[in-house]
Amino acid sequence: ANCTESAGMLYTTCSRELAKSIKSNYPNTISSTGGPNTLIAAEWTKAVQDAIRVSASIECAGQCTALRHAVVPETVRLGDVEATFDEMTHATSPVNALKN
Repeated sequence: ANCTESAGMLYTTCSRELAKSIKSNYPNTISSTGGPNTLIAAEWTKAVQDAIRVSASIECAGQCTALRHAVVPETVRLGDVEATFDEMTHATSPVNALKN
């Protein structure tokens, strides 16, 4: 089997030039161009949950610093991840966002 068949998807953070080169030979690539896009955590701690919540919620107009992928222990379930965002509030207007 070739590399693509054996490895599956490839996730990378690199320059646009390198991403284009990789993608031309390895089409199953998701590539970001900088910033802490992937979080890898060995434990599901409050600090990890805080980092996920903060980074995932700063996305605005394609900022490349927002979290794209979180690799967490197998014991973490979807409900655990969803609960991380339970305390989030939504600003209904720019004025409300500045007030809060």
